[in-house]
Amino acid sequence: MKDFLEKYRTDSKYKALVQLIGFGVFILFVVIYASIVGRATPATPIENLISGDKTETQIDYINIPEKYEYVAKIEIDDNIYEYSGRKDNSEKTIVKNVSGTITNYVYKDNEYYVLEDGMYIKTNKDDVYDVISYNYLNLDTINSYLNKAVKSNNQYSVYIKDVILGSESEDYFVITITDGRINIDYRPLMKLFNNNISKYNVNIEINEIEWKELIMAKEKKNSNAGLITLVVCGVLAMALIIACVFFPDELFGLFLK
Repeated sequence: MKDFLEKYRTDSKYKALVQLIGFGVFILFVVIYASIVGRATPATPIENLISGDKTETQIDYINIPEKYEYVAKIEIDDNIYEYSGRKDNSEKTIVKNVSGTITNYVYKDNEYYVLEDGMYIKTNKDDVYDVISYNYLNLDTINSYLNKAVKSNNQYSVYIKDVILGSESEDYFVITITDGRINIDYRPLMKLFNNNISKYNVNIEINEIEWKELIMAKEKKNSNAGLITLVVCGVLAMALIIACVFFPDELFGLFLK
């Protein structure tokens, strides 16, 4: 070791080589870290919620997955309500939040059940959707609106006369779809039933469950592979450092021959 330190101080070529190898070890760690970070798969929303070629004549519709999670936020005047849960084929869990009061429901075999005292008891749709009619949250109904809509970019204008039988109104409400989110301003429609309503917005976000689980599996796989790579390279780098400390002449002699 003394010979190594002496040679390091007096031999400029030897010193430069030691510094070069040390710098190389540092670069190795930086590259490993960047590689692991780059492997992470970002959790992005469904790439394209709408089907269609985006021409003015093409009828667009919402792709409704068999399994998905959803959050529906409703703003009526100054009040905010929320429905959330998970749909798995014909079954659905529903969590209703009204002013901080949470109520849990299950929809199964065309029946609704409410959670009370640890048991699900049969109830009816009107009890579940007492804040807003289910029709205004139902994706199939919204698809029927899109079928009638006049499209401009990601906005769809739905004329009231096209959704209410016998109406001749030229008013319309607007559906906006962006990044997996559906926003509907129902105010022009609701004013037909209550002219005092100042706001009636519905925002629905859906995430396909199978797609989400696939992303999580990929992230876990990439994380494990990155960890193994880091451990292996770390052991090699540590071995190189130990060789530099305890066997400097033998190691650097290989390069100076």
